[in-house]
Amino acid sequence: MNTAILTAVLSKDSKDSTYKFALLRSIVECVTQRSSHHTKNEEGWDEYPFGLLIYYWLLYYYPLFAHEVFIPQKNGESPMLEKGKTIAFRREYNKIIQYYRLKGGLPQFRYDLIQDEIPEFIQRETIELIRKIQYTIKGMPMKHFGFSKFNRHYSLVKPDTSTIRTPSFSGLIKEAGSFSIRPELHSLLIDVGALIIGEDSIINGWAEFTYQAAKRNEDTEPVSKEHILSVLSRSVDIPRDISQVRNVLKSAESERLKCIWTGTRLNNNFHIDHAIPYSLWQNNNLWNLLPVKSHINLSKSDRIPAPSLIEDSAERIKEVWRLYAHSYGQQFSKEIYEGLGVQPKQGLDPAIEALMDKSSYLIEKRGFQEFVIN
Repeated sequence: MNTAILTAVLSKDSKDSTYKFALLRSIVECVTQRSSHHTKNEEGWDEYPFGLLIYYWLLYYYPLFAHEVFIPQKNGESPMLEKGKTIAFRREYNKIIQYYRLKGGLPQFRYDLIQDEIPEFIQRETIELIRKIQYTIKGMPMKHFGFSKFNRHYSLVKPDTSTIRTPSFSGLIKEAGSFSIRPELHSLLIDVGALIIGEDSIINGWAEFTYQAAKRNEDTEPVSKEHILSVLSRSVDIPRDISQVRNVLKSAESERLKCIWTGTRLNNNFHIDHAIPYSLWQNNNLWNLLPVKSHINLSKSDRIPAPSLIEDSAERIKEVWRLYAHSYGQQFSKEIYEGLGVQPKQGLDPAIEALMDKSSYLIEKRGFQEFVIN
């Protein structure tokens, strides 16, 4: 499969809403960011948890639906939310957005999902929302994705879903079932996926559709394409008090606190390094926060730690992770599962391997500069 087929799917598949953009964007995210969840099914297709798609759709649509200016995501959609002219799950999501409006918004909602702490008051509404998103993905964009090229449904991506009962990230992964990708498409997305979700493709097309839909609708206020792009590209990270993390690290016995990348002993002036740079992946999960010498952090900057460096530093990384696990308990376990796809019962070695895999992908496939210690 070559890029011409993917281009045909993007340009020729019919679209009445932003669903197709959201589906392809979330599939690309799975392929390029969630290799730890990747398996092969009996047919040889590449498989991932269906819950990852739902999770990404939650992150994509929250800022659009919560925006102070109504932003249509379907042709004919208006603030009146007319039946048949409204995105399938907007009404359900509005209940969640209303609840979190004064409680931290999307960052807090995402935090509660990861930590399995959705308040009991809103749990039923959250389950209704994620089930509605699951049904929408399966029955609409996934079914028709590639139809214009192959003239049959589920030609590129196929679902194998089950009922979701737990309103959490873990529940999504374990209970929503799976989806599989045609191997040729999967290989293509590994190579070009990072490019097609850039400003010139999926996100840009999504913004253009939204801009034109708002422009045609007399009942909506005008909103610029640039502003829509900024909303779609807005990052969401876990709120984190770095000073608290620093205090947890300082609480370790002095001989245990060493620079992750060099192994030299640290004093109280150490820096907190984002192993995967924050500028690349806005991620404040505990596993991504590591103590280093100040000059090492400045030298590393936005470079990616080489897989060999991660391997050489594995014992020091695990020592810090154990300290986080002791201080933060289940919070750390749930964040490492969300970020690296590793269950606590698997131990920390698989998490190191997942971090190495992510590093290798970013360097070899994405072309980011590696960081090594000379």
